[in-house]
Formats: sequence, structure tokens, C-alpha cells
Amino acid sequence: MFTDLFRSALTLCFCLIFNAATGQFYQLLDSLTAPHVDWEGDTAWMQFSADGLRSAAPAAGSLEWRRESRAALRGNWSLKIQMDFNPSTANFCSFKFIESDWGYYAIQLSGSSGDDLSLMLHTPEKDSVLAAISGYVNRNAVAVALRVERDSNYTFHVYDTDTLLFSTTDSTLRSSKSLSLHCTFTSSRVDKFLFSTLKAEGYAFRDTVAPKLRAIDVLSPRHLRLNWSEPALPAPGSLNGVIARAQDGTALDTAFYPYLGPSHWDVFFDRPVPLGRWAIEVPLAVDTAGNLTFFAVDSVLLNYPDRQSVQIIGIHQIEGSQGDYFIAYSQVPMPEAVLDLITESGTKKTIACPLDSGIIRYGNGQNAQNLTGFSLPDEGVLILKNEGISVAVQPYNFPYAPHQSFGDFLLLADSISYTTTQWRVVPTATPINEPIPSKNLPKNPPNGLFGDQNGTNFVQFSHSLYSYLHLLSPQLQAQWTSDAPFLLPVVQTALPPILGDSSLQLLPAEFPDSGTVFINEVHAAPDQLEEFIELASTSHRPIRLDPLRLLKTTASRTSAYRFYDTPPTFCALQLPLFPLLAPHQIRAFPSPTTLPNDTTALLLQGTGARTFDEMTYRPWEAPLEHRSWERISLDSPGRAPSNWTPHHAHWCCPSEASPNAINSCASSMGGVEVSAHLKRSHLSFDPNYYLPSTDLWVSMAAGDILSLRLLDRGGRPITQWHSFEGIAGDNPIGIGPYLWGEKDLSTGIYSVQIRLKNASSLQIKNLPMSIYNP
Repeated sequence: MFTDLFRSALTLCFCLIFNAATGQFYQLLDSLTAPHVDWEGDTAWMQFSADGLRSAAPAAGSLEWRRESRAALRGNWSLKIQMDFNPSTANFCSFKFIESDWGYYAIQLSGSSGDDLSLMLHTPEKDSVLAAISGYVNRNAVAVALRVERDSNYTFHVYDTDTLLFSTTDSTLRSSKSLSLHCTFTSSRVDKFLFSTLKAEGYAFRDTVAPKLRAIDVLSPRHLRLNWSEPALPAPGSLNGVIARAQDGTALDTAFYPYLGPSHWDVFFDRPVPLGRWAIEVPLAVDTAGNLTFFAVDSVLLNYPDRQSVQIIGIHQIEGSQGDYFIAYSQVPMPEAVLDLITESGTKKTIACPLDSGIIRYGNGQNAQNLTGFSLPDEGVLILKNEGISVAVQPYNFPYAPHQSFGDFLLLADSISYTTTQWRVVPTATPINEPIPSKNLPKNPPNGLFGDQNGTNFVQFSHSLYSYLHLLSPQLQAQWTSDAPFLLPVVQTALPPILGDSSLQLLPAEFPDSGTVFINEVHAAPDQLEEFIELASTSHRPIRLDPLRLLKTTASRTSAYRFYDTPPTFCALQLPLFPLLAPHQIRAFPSPTTLPNDTTALLLQGTGARTFDEMTYRPWEAPLEHRSWERISLDSPGRAPSNWTPHHAHWCCPSEASPNAINSCASSMGGVEVSAHLKRSHLSFDPNYYLPSTDLWVSMAAGDILSLRLLDRGGRPITQWHSFEGIAGDNPIGIGPYLWGEKDLSTGIYSVQIRLKNASSLQIKNLPMSIYNP
């Protein structure tokens, strides 16, 4: 037998009956007028007397009394209240019978202008009325006898004695830690609340009580420990894992149990659980007696050093008596922190680096906390990690003047942006006494494109993406890694303006082929610029550059060179990346060989010595001797001398060439997008939702020839070209099974490739289309 004590209200006369679990029953009766250890709440505003427990609260306000209660599902609560006044919007009572970290359910007597009896759901976002009866407490002396039941389907039934008042279903809160009585009053009603004590009696039978999740310990941002009231295991056939949910119930992540102890389970997530409060839900658990717990839920508060919680505010990487070191600021100590150092070539070194709070020097030399084996290259990226979380990612460069390269100068930050632009060179004696303020981020446009053998494309940016991550979608944030701070793997996504203001729709890369990659400009005799060879792409997919080689023939010899094999900088990823030319891109590359100021033939070749393009240049005569060779048209062969001309400089702006831009002499290059859209981009062969066709609207001029074909997600053609001759204006073209010859297409993502051609231009566009075929 178990005995508990609880408080209730008489005049408020308050009686509660609830089932904590199957097989246990509690009855609460008013009996005593003495304090009880089970009480929590506003006990400071109580005074004991012969009449019972009377409020000694201020003139107006609210009081709340609480005790532990785990009753939540299949519970039974009874409430008897008698008041000597009419409740109102300012004077009312709430019985909160299920309370958890996420809110509570309550029976509320008035609190509204309609004198309602209401069933309320309170969450941090809002209060919701689940059900109500208007005017139920509209009388001078209120006496109610209510019973509340909740079944296993999360349905509440509210009775007046034995008469059902209303029922409603809500599963927002699935567990309870306590119940309470809450009274709100004005000065005219403060003396109306009189309290006494209750005596509870309970009867325990055989073990029919399911295991309870008592608490969750946060051992690390990825590691949680679930503590149970008794030995328990995941129920047979259930999901062997937990679910982390946000406050609105949205699933955040899942994790499995690598370790199941006698009364605790260890849970590891693949990535750190974000900062804040999260609900941890265990779908099913069973104890040794076979009692099943459905959806055990508790909440955890994650509070740990997060991204950008450490500042690297000084770097000394030049030779001198003071040694190599960096200066960091942290608000809290991090004894398990480590330092990753990545060089420009991609070499990575990891060193234990326990962090203290405050501004501290780390490395070697005088006044530095020694780091074993620490040395700094001229340029690199410093990455500080705590429990696997990057707390600082700081690139640095080598901007010293010759007289500053002897050890008595260092890099210092005026303000923090976590980019290389934050540094200035100062004497080593410059005082550093406080943390550095942050500053606006510079624009960070893409400057390169790379791919891997799995078809993933990586965009390389001018600055590390570490301080720009909050601008990206959660999916892209999760794909970024500090091992490649300048790279972002992307597939069909939009970037914010500060990162280029572009929509990247990158299909898997293809190998170069005739008609997709061309020599567009050659600068062989520069004066102010460098030698370069510019390539142009007419493909809608990225083109791999690693198979390309340049064959150079002069009067004396013929030699071959790999065209472009520069890897991404500061990249320690354990997978080979090859350079790409973006779709419809014009890009100038440093020549892999010297370009003599003499007659020279250049052949752009692929594997098997297959030639994709070629051109022959000769020195221009004065005053054009430093101008580049620009291609006039991509539709004419490069070997034709008539298709090349000197760079045309504007009279106001003398220039030698047009690297990374359309040639000054050329018409618009092929591949400009056509104006077209699909009326509906989803086709369905489901008999219940049969929509096997759609309309393609294309803007055409008289005489334009429109060609269509279907591509799979990898960009491979599924159908032959279907051609139409359009009329001026917008033309609807039917897209449906006849386009691919009535053959079955499996469920997936496809592309409709549109080619619009006339006498002067060729326009190309791909439109994604999904097909559902059950």
C-alpha cells in the first residue's frame, strides 16, 4: 500500500481521483491542516489556521500548487469545486491535470466573458480551447463535480457526475510530470480561496506498471543517455531507435541504441543535436514483466559551444624567435578541443589543443601554451573542433612586405568575419585585450567547379563558407564540411545573393565531346595580362576537364600537355575531384605551356587523341601586337582563319583581351535559354489520379524550328528529337506518352529538352518533369 498527501481547495472544495497506471489507484480526500512535503508551488502565500489553509497572497495575482503525477494516458481525474462567487475573466480556477515540459492540459472554470467550462491545451506558442460549454459557471455560487478520462486513443471524455458533457481527441502531450491547481484573482476575491489538505490512499497489485522514462542525460552533443525506472528493452519488432522532435512535433532526427544497459540506454546521433530544447520520443519499450510503454517522451536541453563560439584573432606564421603560434578567444574552456590544420595542397594535420577561456596564445615559443608538433605553413586553414563540432574555421594568407618577414610582425584581426579578408599586418608587440567584434561578410562568388566519380558537383567559392552557412538551407548546411571549407556540394539549388545570386541546376558531369567544348579566345603575347586559353561550353551539363589535353605545334616541334589538372585548394576530402566547365560557361584558364609569339597551332584533344577543336594563331601587327585572338562564332570551325579576329577594345577603355566574358567581336553564343514552361510538371498514370499529359508553352517567332526530346535524370536521351514549325507567339505543345512511343517509363525525374533554332541563333532549355507510374 502506498500513501501520499496532496492539497486541494475547499471553498474551493477540491477533490481529485486519477489512475497513475494500470493496476494502481489513488483516492485523495481532504483531512489535514498541516504542511506536506509533497507540495510544490506558492507555499509562501499560505497561512495555516483552524479553518484550513487560507491564502495570504498579495492584493491581486495568481497562485499555483503542484505535485508529482505521471498520469497521462488512460488516466481518470475527478474534480469537485465549490466557490462562493461567480468566476469571471479576472477571477477563475484552472485544474492542470497533465503537465510536461511542452505544456499542459487544463479544465478551466471561466476565464472568459462567456462563463465557460473549457478544456484547454497550453503550449509555448499559444493557448488552444479544445472544447467548451458556454455559461456553465454563470451563477453566484458555483459547485461542480467533474470527471475527466483519457483513453489509449488520446480521446478526452469530460463528465458532469455521470453525464457526458463533451469529448475531444488530442495527442500533443503524451506524458505528464505533475498536476496542479492554478487560481487567478483580483483584490476583491483574494480572501475567497480557502485550502485544506487531502489524504491519498493507493493499492499496489502485481507488476502491471509499464517502465517509465525518468530522465535523459546529455553526455555530448551526439550522445544521450535514457534512464528508466526499471530494466527495459525495446519492444520486439519495434523501431530500435529514438526520435528527436521539435516543439511543433516535427521529427528532427533519429538515432539507434548502440548500448542497452540494465536501466539506461545510450543513444548516438550521426550529427550533433541542435542547440535548444528537444523532445526525445521512444516509440515502444517493454519491461521484464512484459508491460509495454507507448511513446515514452522526455525533453532535453542542448547547450554546448556551437559554431563561431571561438575567435582566432591573431596568427604568427613567419620565421622568428617567437615561434609559430595563433591567438584565440573563447568564452568557456574546452578541454577536449582539437586543431585541424589544412594546407593549400590539401594536407591535413590534427593536434590536441585544449582551450582555456579568455584570450590565450597557442603554439610554441615564449608565452604560448605548447602544442606538440605545431608549425604553420605560409597559408592555410585553422579549424578548431570541440566534440566534433567546428567552433572556428579560420583561413589565413601571407600578406607581409619583405621587411616584415623576419618574425616581428603578425596577422591581427580588426573585426571577425572568419575569412582571409579580416587580417592586417601589425608588430608582434601590439596589445590584444578583448574579443574582436564581427563585421559584415564580403561577397563570396563561386570561382570554380569540380566533380567526383559519383556524379556529385562541388562549387568552389572565393572565401570559406564557414561564416555563410546560416544563409543556406538546412540540407546544404549538412553537406558542408570543414575538411573542404571552400567547397559546397550542390544539386539544383538556389544560392543567396551574397554567394552569387544564382540558381545552380547541375546535372552529373559529362565527358567532353565535339560540339560541346570550344577554344574561344587565346592570348599569346600579353603585355599587362597573363597568357591564357579560354574555353566555351554549349552543353547543359558540366563538362569534365581532366580528359582534355592541349597539343601545341610550332615550327620546331609538337608537344602535348594536360590542359587543366589543378585540384581545389585547402581540400582534405578523401576522394578525387576533377575540374569541371560549368554549363554554357566561358572561362579563361592559364595556359599549361608557354604560347610563343610566333605561328602556333593549338589542338584541343580528348582521350584517344580525338580532336574537339583547333586553331592556328600568328602574331598581330602593330598596334595590335598584344591583343588576344577572339573567336567570332562557335557555329563556324575554329581552324578557319576567317573565324578569328583581334580583341576589339573600346575607345574609352584600352584592353588586351576579354577573359571570362563573351568576345568583343562575337555574336551571342549558343545555349541561350528559350522562353518556355510546362503547364504542369507532374505526370501520373495512377488510375485514381490519371494525368498522363501536360502542355509545353513555348514563345516562338515565325519560321522557328522547335525540337523536343526526353532525357533521364543523368542527362541521357530517352527519345529521338521531335520537331515542329511554330507560328509567332506562344505555342502550346502536348507532352505525353506519344512523345516516347507509348513505352512504359518508371517513376522518376526526367527532363524535357527544348531546342529552338532559326537562321541566326540556337536556344536550348531543359525543364524538369516528374512521372509517377505505379
